[in-house]
Amino acid sequence: AKVMLINDAEDHANPPELGTVERAMQRVKRGRYVLIAAGPDTHGHFSHYYGKLWKPYLVEFLATLGPAQAAAADDVDDFTDPWRNAPTLLLLHAAMGSARRYFAWVPHLARHWRVVRLDLRGHGRSAVPPQEQTLVLDRLVADVAELMDHLGVERAHIVGNSAGGY
Repeated sequence: AKVMLINDAEDHANPPELGTVERAMQRVKRGRYVLIAAGPDTHGHFSHYYGKLWKPYLVEFLATLGPAQAAAADDVDDFTDPWRNAPTLLLLHAAMGSARRYFAWVPHLARHWRVVRLDLRGHGRSAVPPQEQTLVLDRLVADVAELMDHLGVERAHIVGNSAGGY
């Protein structure tokens, strides 16, 4: 699967000068990292709320996906032709967010991709874990992998913003 990660130069929660994202993306075989330069339209960590900053990169990325390999899924936003093996597109929200962040995207994407959106553990409509159960990134990643296994999805393209991009 292809992966694109977008960050902005002013992001104080994920500061580019630490090099964390760059190092991680070097391990992603078909990954692309985009760093949006600071400017009058950026808003620090909250730049991901402003689609005009990252939309051109997303449009370009989606155009590279091309026809898909078969992926089986259910309980997702899927308005593709039933005789077509549509690619799966997994949308992951940021910390303190929910799958509703992508609600307006569904009509545009679900005609061409089988769209999977979820509320990460402790977010949106998901259950809040008990206090003694620490909420760590490894657990959130495992939740996503377990959901994809449950849906029978072997391959997916991933769009994530902020913490959803890890």
